[in-house]
Amino acid sequence: MNQVKPLTKKNHLHSLREYIEALREIGELVEVEREVDWNLEIGAITRRVNELGAPAPLFTNIKGFAPGFRVLGTPAGISSAPGRYLSRVALSLGLPPTASGREIIEALIEARHVPGIAPRIVESGPCLARSFQRSSYSMMTLMRAIRTRLSGALPHVHARSQGNISLITNPLVR
Repeated sequence: MNQVKPLTKKNHLHSLREYIEALREIGELVEVEREVDWNLEIGAITRRVNELGAPAPLFTNIKGFAPGFRVLGTPAGISSAPGRYLSRVALSLGLPPTASGREIIEALIEARHVPGIAPRIVESGPCLARSFQRSSYSMMTLMRAIRTRLSGALPHVHARSQGNISLITNPLVR
């Protein structure tokens, strides 16, 4: 696994994998290895986890999906751990997990004045790592991914000239 850097003020994590590792290190992540159904079951579990302030669930065995597809639930939910009510939100902003609500608000206000990062067009990279050759995917695989509306996000389908299709799904984690 990636080594997570100690978090100091404004030490942003560089990937969702680093974020997951940071959650694991502070006890705010639980891996759910039991098979779960993407249609309603993941949503129901995630809602209950959020209500309880339990650690974020990382579903690793999703019915109807090949191994390697994972779903992270409530990545920025509240925590019931003492002194870490907003730890996931703080990590998302590059703050230590013990940051206060005031520090989080100040970071958000400060971020409004920071220029955005311009997009880069790349030929390869982690976002294109899971490609399906036309001969190796079925429309059902594609439709399941598109139909999966976890956290209200639809996947982005990126068609490439070589006949490959890359599914960039959010919040599915690979």
